[in-house]
Amino acid sequence: MEKIPTAEQFAKQHHPMKTYPADWDVMIEFAKMHVQAALKQAVIEASVEDYGVLGEDSPFYRVEENSILNAYPLTNIK
Repeated sequence: MEKIPTAEQFAKQHHPMKTYPADWDVMIEFAKMHVQAALKQAVIEASVEDYGVLGEDSPFYRVEENSILNAYPLTNIK
């Protein structure tokens, strides 16, 4: 998995002269809110592809990747 910076690291990297701990808390809460919304939407939007039968009459399904990746548009984050 890709290493994502913490809110503090991100703030210091992008605004080195304007970083305050209260800002980090707000950024963290904002991120949590959007991650939760994105995960809930992914559950609703996820779809599977039926790949038929895989040995001994066992059905084989695969989650359609784009149904999850596109479930929560980045335009929701403003």
